[in-house]
Amino acid sequence: MDAEFWHQRWDNQQLAFHQQQVNPLLQQYWSKLQLRQGARVLVPLCGKSVDMLWLLEHGHPLVGVELSQIAVEAFFNDNQLDPVRSQQGVLEQWQVDSLSLYCGDLFALSVESQGCFDAIYDRAALIALPEPMRSSYVEKLLSLLSADGQLLLITLEYPAELHQGPPFSVDQFQIEQLFDGFKVDRLASEALTRESPGFSRRGLLGSTEVVYRLYR
Repeated sequence: MDAEFWHQRWDNQQLAFHQQQVNPLLQQYWSKLQLRQGARVLVPLCGKSVDMLWLLEHGHPLVGVELSQIAVEAFFNDNQLDPVRSQQGVLEQWQVDSLSLYCGDLFALSVESQGCFDAIYDRAALIALPEPMRSSYVEKLLSLLSADGQLLLITLEYPAELHQGPPFSVDQFQIEQLFDGFKVDRLASEALTRESPGFSRRGLLGSTEVVYRLYR
């Protein structure tokens, strides 16, 4: 799975992964991280997620990274925001106040340019990646996370015969292997129903959405 796959998804508006409303698991469990006011948050593979607005409203300066320029433009247009655009190396930065979205490859984001983040919010980013890419992705995230930083991670679990992915099923055992040295707290799990946002429209009835808190 390469960048062109995701560019085509956005080009063709195949966006079943996008949720129109703020994710209820984020709203319910973000406070479990007990972050200080003003803690900096990274949202990898952010798309045009409205979850970012919720995090901003709760006092968190935020950096999102998204491969697709269509997604970045849509986020600012949909929310009637007028960003300042600038080139930062191979990434293009779109900034409004304490929100910066970087258009381009997540792996081009560096701790030298960004510093470390206090928290990372991953909803459906890890599970968008096939297994061979996950270790490199997690290694990149952890290089950007402060020593006492935390993650709120929302994943999906389903029987192998149900779906080929993406989104892929990533269970707790795999997460514990990927985030070696981290405490993995399974905060909640909810079965997807016809009323669930996002994934249920993609033939994933019978899957379980799971939220984790990860910390050292």
